[in-house]
Amino acid sequence: MLTGCGGEAVASSLDSVADSSTSSTKKNTLSSVLESFDKNLHAKVSFNLLTTDNKVPTIDMDYVEKGVFMDYNNFPESYVDGGFLNDDDGKVRAWDLIETERFIAPNEAHEAPASTESTIEENLALAAELENDTVSEGYYLSVGYITEIVTKYDSSTGLISFVFADTKGGKQGIVVADIEVDAAEQKNIKTGAKVIVVGKLSNRLVENEKAKDDEDKYKNVFEMVDCTYVGRVTSDDYASVHGDPVKNLNGDEVADFRDAYYDPSYISAHLADFTRENVFIPRIKGSTYGTFELFGTVYESEVGGHTSEELASDAEIEEEHSGRVVQDNTEILATLAKCLGAYDTPFSSGGDLVLNSADFYFAESGSIFTFNFYFTYANGFEKMIARVNISQIGQVGVKAIDNYLDPDFVVYDPANFVIV
Repeated sequence: MLTGCGGEAVASSLDSVADSSTSSTKKNTLSSVLESFDKNLHAKVSFNLLTTDNKVPTIDMDYVEKGVFMDYNNFPESYVDGGFLNDDDGKVRAWDLIETERFIAPNEAHEAPASTESTIEENLALAAELENDTVSEGYYLSVGYITEIVTKYDSSTGLISFVFADTKGGKQGIVVADIEVDAAEQKNIKTGAKVIVVGKLSNRLVENEKAKDDEDKYKNVFEMVDCTYVGRVTSDDYASVHGDPVKNLNGDEVADFRDAYYDPSYISAHLADFTRENVFIPRIKGSTYGTFELFGTVYESEVGGHTSEELASDAEIEEEHSGRVVQDNTEILATLAKCLGAYDTPFSSGGDLVLNSADFYFAESGSIFTFNFYFTYANGFEKMIARVNISQIGQVGVKAIDNYLDPDFVVYDPANFVIV
């Protein structure tokens, strides 16, 4: 879950930060890794401390320039997949993920004649009423599924023939004969595709090759002819926007969801806060990669980390804090958890919960990074963990947001479908 980050807008100058770990000549450091957290990455949060019936609640969060998508797993049904997006009207909206049907026209427009909408079952009945070897006067528009390719696409003519039915795998189909399709679109004309066709109806009397007697010597073939390929209908993820524009804690509407909520790019935009002395402390003294610890309260014994010999001789050394208090990192620790989506969910679960510390692991090279946040309950349970894995920096896309913002994305609504 994203957490409100206050009233002032947080502007990140790192719109396109190269992942430092992708270069073979550069090695990961605390600064280079945190600085790579830009507006495009994947964060998976596992709430081990909330495990029930061996099921760990997780949230997969995909951050892109224009919004965020949160996919909930092992949460109550009240948690709906969705997020926030920066709408084209300059406001931030909440959205839920839905699967809708999209109408896609061919690359080149094929103007269809005026027609009457009908099902394929109706087409078959109307064709059967025609006299043998005749064609209907009017055109009919039908939406259905391809159940069989009769003749393959001919690149020289652009023609293809297929069987068309009201349902996937439907046995009652009509032949769409010699319909012209653009070369780029023909790859989508395959069994199972949902397409829209306009054509006349034909009742053709042909010789029955399987006839057993004179009565079965001929049979009627029902077809759609003189056809126009209008387009196809596909299932697609879509952002269903709802609610009033998002506001920050001051009650002001914002144009970027990051101005109202913490996200990982806040870390890179405020790098100096997270890399100042005694915030992230290397577990092993002098190390530039590996495990770094962030204590809510830093004691003198923790400053600088430990030698590998000390860690080997006392596995519990990180628990034995001693000396004077050097620094209070409570606020920066909470901010880090908020930026990575590991804060609100544990605290909204109830109970007297305290966030004590975190650790951060990254290898000398690579671009997958792991944070562990450690909580305790007042009743004595310790080492309750929320884990965040960061990956796919600069490689994430959210199709539902892209579709919502795409001016060429046309939702197919059968009740209001009109050929333009």
